[in-house]
Amino acid sequence: MNVAIWIGLTILLSLITYNTTRFFTKEVISICLSYNIRKRNHQKIAIPQLGGLALALTTIFHLFIIYLILYSFMDITIEHEMLVIIRMMVVSILGYGLLGLFEDIGGKHDLIKGLHQHWTHFCNGRVSAIGINRIFGVVIAFFTASFLAKSLLECILFMTMIVGYVNIWNIIDDKLGLPVKISILHNIIMLIAFGVQLLWIISIPILVAKFTFLSFEIKDKVLLGNIGKSILASISALQLIYLSPSTTANISISILLIIIGTILILYRNRMSFKSKTQSIVSNNRQ
Repeated sequence: MNVAIWIGLTILLSLITYNTTRFFTKEVISICLSYNIRKRNHQKIAIPQLGGLALALTTIFHLFIIYLILYSFMDITIEHEMLVIIRMMVVSILGYGLLGLFEDIGGKHDLIKGLHQHWTHFCNGRVSAIGINRIFGVVIAFFTASFLAKSLLECILFMTMIVGYVNIWNIIDDKLGLPVKISILHNIIMLIAFGVQLLWIISIPILVAKFTFLSFEIKDKVLLGNIGKSILASISALQLIYLSPSTTANISISILLIIIGTILILYRNRMSFKSKTQSIVSNNRQ
């Protein structure tokens, strides 16, 4: 009976998620175009960049419905594992969604670049938009990690994993569909590695939202932006933390994330320097 209820609930929520994602995506595209919130891609074409807002609204909407159904109609307490998972995801989505929105709108005008400039700016009694984003990103990661951690050491370890995921996802180039495809691939790998778990029942509508948004992202050329990438990264990190078997595995993953993040940052800086050099050479020739 419980299995039948879950199957029916999953189908219902997936249908709701599909339609709400389509609705919110259309509205977000319209808002981005009307307020000129766009970003130029590699072809120098201006495209909307707050697409992740649709993903945030959809996931919050369906998690709220699951929470309401579980708490109101099923015989479980507020401390039940499923409700803890949902609250953890909601905190992560709201926190990183708001930070992503702040960076998408305010960060685009932030001219402070590099650790040295941020530190100098801070010593002068000011904090840049990117600086605020990074500080609160760590705070949100620590608070979210506390839902699963059993000790301070575990909390710091989980926080490192969440921050590492979010930073790597934000470094990923804004090629249409790439962040969502990587997130879906990440889910498939974890499903193969850890098998069917309670977490996946809650996460199915989120996966439906990813597939639904993917078609809009490619067809209508709307970027996830920092909102969408941060949310996908934080949820992926929380799923891995929840499913990972041991502290040793988590430490290994944290070290791997730091290495990958460092390589990606160095590669991005190198490509940026190369692009600027070519631009200067081209201007001198003219």
